[in-house]
Amino acid sequence: MMPDQKYDLDVAIIGAAGTAGMAAYREASKTAARVALIDGGPLGTTCARVGCMRRRNC
Repeated sequence: MMPDQKYDLDVAIIGAAGTAGMAAYREASKTAARVALIDGGPLGTTCARVGCMRRRNC
């Protein structure tokens, strides 16, 4: 359990650390907003972290 903490944020992106969440983070950061990405897993998409797998229907 994490201790109670307070954060002064303008934008919190919750559960979206993939492509859409990272894009939202970049756009919000351009405005000098204080932004947090909150996700239970690793940040970034699978392709960005470990490389894409080839698919038949690309």
